[in-house]
Amino acid sequence: MALNLTTPIGVNFLSDWPSQNSVNCDDIDSYAGPCLTTHPIQTYTPALTASTTNPNLGTGGTLIGKYYKIFDQIYTWGEIRFGTGASIGSGVYRISLPFRAKTNISVGNPFTYPIPVGSGALFDTAIDTDRQPVTTMLGSPDFLVLGIRMGTAGADRLISHNIPNIWTGGSPGDGLMWSARYQREP
Repeated sequence: MALNLTTPIGVNFLSDWPSQNSVNCDDIDSYAGPCLTTHPIQTYTPALTASTTNPNLGTGGTLIGKYYKIFDQIYTWGEIRFGTGASIGSGVYRISLPFRAKTNISVGNPFTYPIPVGSGALFDTAIDTDRQPVTTMLGSPDFLVLGIRMGTAGADRLISHNIPNIWTGGSPGDGLMWSARYQREP
């Protein structure tokens, strides 16, 4: 449905504008109203996987995901915390999306050219000062990867079992949080 929001009803724009504006607002409410009122913040359980061996969050580990859908735009955020006895897995960490992303841009395989879509933070409870900002990126249409700036050259590296630090699995509370915005497939 295309909404004509500029053409006045009658021939006299100045006298007809108030009634046309009312019609326009009613059209917008009719079109967007159900989307805006019936899709509040939702929860989902993201999967944390890795490119080689999947991690296990251990006892007390948490995996929380939320999203808000408006038209074809998805706003998602969440948090992952390792628990006691966690297995850190190996390879680049991946976080599943609540909806498949629409992209005409090659994202590479594996993770050659991830697309930035948000931000986040990394937590290492063994080092109090180790709360580092990360870039949330689209690693494929199905999952996010997180990047961190490292080294004197300032190169971005994808977060994995040993980047930027070696996750011990024995430090409950270590983890990641993220936020992202992307366009979903229809």
